Amino acid sequence: MSRHPDGVWVNLAFSRDTPWARLISFEPYRGELRLEVRQAAPFFLRLPEWADRDQVQFRLDGDTRPVHWNGRYLVLGAITPGQTVVVTYPQRQREMTETIASGDYETHWKGGTVTTIRPTGGRYPIYERAEFETTEPPMIERAAVVRPVVVTW
Repeated sequence: MSRHPDGVWVNLAFSRDTPWARLISFEPYRGELRLEVRQAAPFFLRLPEWADRDQVQFRLDGDTRPVHWNGRYLVLGAITPGQTVVVTYPQRQREMTETIASGDYETHWKGGTVTTIRPTGGRYPIYERAEFETTEPPMIERAAVVRPVVVTW
């Protein structure tokens, strides 16, 4: 998430606290992003490339809003402190065969996350992530941690 003269741009859909807003991602459990705004600004949110734009829904404080795009970014518009944005979209699921080190592996993807690889491996089974197949993430309430220093890229 970065602030520019034209607004706040959310580039990656993972949970993060900043001075401008708190982003809570529910991926890979379900396609939902919640943005709790701390500073007034226009906001722009980049969704995963695999998200079906025609099925994206945008709510501001519980009220459904029209969906507008600026390239790959969902335009949320000017939002004030205390307001909450919720953006939802279906999690794309797919099965793929990947060739790794001359071996074929069957992978199951949920959104941008591999949840299963078969064969699992003998000594160290990997990607045994059945818990990601649910839609309810394990949630832990904690106080927001906002660092006073903002890294400039």
